Amino acid sequence: DVIEAAEPLAGGNADHFSVQAWVNQDNQASWMAFFAQGSLHSSGSWMGIGSSGQIRIHTGAASQYCDTAGSVISTGTWHHIVVVVDAGTSVTIYVDGSVVSCSQTGAINPLTDTTTGMEFGAYTTGATNYYEGILDELAVWAKLVSTAEVTELYNAGAAKAYTLWEVNEAENVAYYKFEAAALPYVDSVSANNFDSGTAPTQGVGIIDYGQEFDG
Repeated sequence: DVIEAAEPLAGGNADHFSVQAWVNQDNQASWMAFFAQGSLHSSGSWMGIGSSGQIRIHTGAASQYCDTAGSVISTGTWHHIVVVVDAGTSVTIYVDGSVVSCSQTGAINPLTDTTTGMEFGAYTTGATNYYEGILDELAVWAKLVSTAEVTELYNAGAAKAYTLWEVNEAENVAYYKFEAAALPYVDSVSANNFDSGTAPTQGVGIIDYGQEFDG
């Protein structure tokens, strides 16, 4: 399964952006992607979870990435991930509201590959690195989400009490809540609805329903 957003992050939005995912993995194979855009061979990016429960964030090339230590994500339980990318400066990863350090290899480039829109649940090129499990409350912001905002996002999700600012803020460029049991996959904040493939397979989300991804 993969969700393909019509619009890519582009221009200044691709220099400074943040991605949120609530993840509940069925298992951990080699690099299961929860976000991607473009090709790693031409300044694309993908974000995923490895077989040891580590998180990897590619930053503009196959040889450029930031890796956490292993076991920051476990299977069979909900984890909140927020990735904040400030091109040329830093990658910050939050897990369950707290910063998790990552080791950067190579540069941190902006997302200049806009040949495809944003994708969730697989790596764009060749549709590989499929995610297995449930994803919920997928969101992308065209800004650097602050530590205070990450805390609010985590606490709101854990308490099942998201409010309007998380969904309707002007710089929120995509937000999938997965509350519908039929196509399209509805983007709550823009025109990035995805009306293709089979109907959504709903599971129990962190907030009401989430989307099952079966690899």
